[in-house]
Amino acid sequence: MKLNMSIPVVLLVVFASGCASYRTDTNVSFDKTAGVSNQSNILILESGYSDKTYKSLGMVSGEVKKLTIFHDDPTREQVHVVLSEKAKAIGADAVINVTYESGMGMTTWGYLKGTGEAIKIDK
Repeated sequence: MKLNMSIPVVLLVVFASGCASYRTDTNVSFDKTAGVSNQSNILILESGYSDKTYKSLGMVSGEVKKLTIFHDDPTREQVHVVLSEKAKAIGADAVINVTYESGMGMTTWGYLKGTGEAIKIDK
């Protein structure tokens, strides 16, 4: 019996070429890492905020997972978009003291997670 090797190759190509190459815990999806920008005007800072007084709205976190081993690792820019969407949903102007965690999981070939404090800046 002759084994047809083209079937596994076709299945691999179909699996690796889905619409979105990255999964998030929001309605945001990405098909690439380059050219991603935060359009929501939410300030994302790895440090604190000292320009004005603010009110803490609580912690937010966002995660981006790559779906196949063939895709680039998720970027901080992608995580910033996800964090911005979550902060915007609760009325925040910024996310401060953002920290990052990356690795591999049972359901992903790689992830990048950002966690920070959502704040409302006093006007």
